[in-house]
Order: sequence, then structure tokens, then C-alpha cells
Amino acid sequence: MSLPVWCEALGAGPAIIFPCRTRREHADLAERLSDRFRVIRYMPRHVTGLDAPAGDAGDWVTWEEQEDGPAFWGGKPIEDFPVDLEIADLHRVADEAGADRFVLAGYSGMAALAAFLTPLTPRAAGLLAGGFPILGPKEYWMGSAEGARLAYLTAGMRALADNAFATALMYRAWHDRDDRAALTALPGPKLLWYGSDDGEPGCLLRESRPGARLAARVRATRPDLEACGFAVLELPGLDHMSVQASPDAVAARLRVLLADRSW
Repeated sequence: MSLPVWCEALGAGPAIIFPCRTRREHADLAERLSDRFRVIRYMPRHVTGLDAPAGDAGDWVTWEEQEDGPAFWGGKPIEDFPVDLEIADLHRVADEAGADRFVLAGYSGMAALAAFLTPLTPRAAGLLAGGFPILGPKEYWMGSAEGARLAYLTAGMRALADNAFATALMYRAWHDRDDRAALTALPGPKLLWYGSDDGEPGCLLRESRPGARLAARVRATRPDLEACGFAVLELPGLDHMSVQASPDAVAARLRVLLADRSW
């Protein structure tokens, strides 16, 4: 099968799929889980401009300049997030890796994407999300992505601006959705993990996004998460970056949650 996106699979067992922004993202965590699970990482199309797959550039869809605004995936200008295409790519990646059912997983922006996609595919059995308040309001995140797009355009960083544009479209599509029933119905493992200092003073993320307040936002939605069947794990003394840099600690907790589970 010729895939439209880069992907990599390690190990054998129940499948966990991580969307990622670069080929290194989630690699350490995937390695630590691959002795018991089929761990698949792939780069969704709206981020491939950041780290394009190897091979003939003509084989890969890229952003193109248009008179009426940004465009991607064949040069067609878009106004809405292309949900069907993202789901089709996810299913093709799963098929390539031999995974009929899978748990979606991610951290930070990729946790947001995993949570966005999970209720839209009947093949998702569970969700493992880190560092993002998946049930919280989306207004801040829409504004943050749009602000990032404008900043990148001002700095002449078109690829990053286009990625931020796609992200803003995703949050717009997600904004009015109520996923609680769909998440509750997932039969597999569900976990949200975050650092206790995430978005607090001294956190590096706060310097670039002072309104993020990730730990506070997760705590505010914890009752809803637990009502949907999520285990909520707060990692003490860690901020957004240090959680991502602690794959051993995260993998150990994931192993406890996933022990003797199959899907």
C-alpha cells in the first residue's frame, strides 16, 4: 500500500497509534511500550510541511500559494478542516500496520488531534491523552492557533503558519461538539495525564502562551473526564516540557493502566 503520510510501527500486540508532528515525537515513549504493544506513529497531513516524508517530493501533498488564501492537499483552498481525509489517512495507516482496532494517543497538540479524531472513527477503542484539556472549551485554543499563524506569517515562516491555520480549523470544527457520550462508550483504556505545574508561573509554556493554564483547565474538567471513564493522572512537580521529557515515568503509568488489557 502506498501511504500518503509517513508512518512507523514497532512491536506486536494491541495497537496504539500516535499522531506526531515530527519523526522524533513520541519515539521514546513508543520504544518503551513496544515490548507489549504494536505502537504506530504517523504524521498527519496537516503537519507534514514541518518534516516531510522521505522520497520524491512530487509524491507528497504540500501547501501551495493561492490568491484567495492558504491551501493544501492538492492546492484546493479550504475553509473547513478536512475530517474525512484525516480519518481515511488514519485508517490507511492502521491497515498498513495490521491494526483493525486501536487506541489513539498523543501529547499536547497531538493529544488534541487524537481526542478530536477518536469519536469520529468506530475503530478507536480508547484514548490516551497527555497535556491537553480534551473536554474543555475551545475558544482559547482557536485564538491561540490564529495568533500563532499571524506571528509566523509576520516572521516569514510560511510552513509553520499553514500548520497553525489547519490547527485553528480543527478547533473551530471541535468547538460545538459534545464528545462525552462518545468517549464514555469507548470500551478500551482511557487516560489523561498532565504535570501539576503545567501552565503555572515558571513553566516554559507560560512564556509563549500565558493563557494556556493547562493544569488548571484539566482540573476544572476532571469530574467530566472521570464520569466518561477516564483515569486522570497528575504528575507532581512537572510542567509541560518536563512531562514530555519524562518517557520513563509516563510509560510506567501507562503500563499500569494497560496491564492485561486488549482491544
